Amino acid sequence: MIDFTSARLTMIENQLRTYDVLDYNTLEAMGAMPRELFVPADMSAFAYLDRALPIGNNRELMTPMVFGRLLQAMGVQKTDRVLDIAGGTGYSAAVFASMAADVIALEDDVELSAKADQNFKNLGLENVVVETGSISAGAKLGAPFNVIFINGAIETEPTLLLKQLADGGCLGCIQGSGRSGRAVIYRNNSGHFTAMRIFDGSAVSLKSFTKPLEFTF
Repeated sequence: MIDFTSARLTMIENQLRTYDVLDYNTLEAMGAMPRELFVPADMSAFAYLDRALPIGNNRELMTPMVFGRLLQAMGVQKTDRVLDIAGGTGYSAAVFASMAADVIALEDDVELSAKADQNFKNLGLENVVVETGSISAGAKLGAPFNVIFINGAIETEPTLLLKQLADGGCLGCIQGSGRSGRAVIYRNNSGHFTAMRIFDGSAVSLKSFTKPLEFTF
């Protein structure tokens, strides 16, 4: 029998802290959330390893280190409204729900949306809702958001999502694929958007944010 509580503590001490994730709120939120509940049963033994985990339908949970460092950089506050993009089975949205006022988990895969919704109910989370729809279009009716998070790697600038950021808000994501991937934080300063690369990182590519094929003759 795996002691998931001990495994979670080991993740905090040996992965997050050693990767410069030192913010108390970030460590507390990730240390309290049972990551093993958000992966297939046959993957639960690997829930706290330093690796991305497949959750079905070509989606993955980010490695704890990449997610943790992005989470720290976004600086989620208790009064924030959060939009979690391509949240899969709901792990990241559940973490946000423990840190923010309310969360929308947007997913374009019906099966994953259903799993996320059930996970939220099992955990008794009342400040997060699941919406199924285009992940690149965002949740315009729920905007503006203080924080937007994209669970995966993107190749194109998330233009529509940036329009849904509140003034002073931020968007966190991985841009580029493979070794060219970079964690990027976008910020909205009175309608002027800046982008800052904060570390090298990778995540599964999201088809909705891939560049269109270019034909040459």
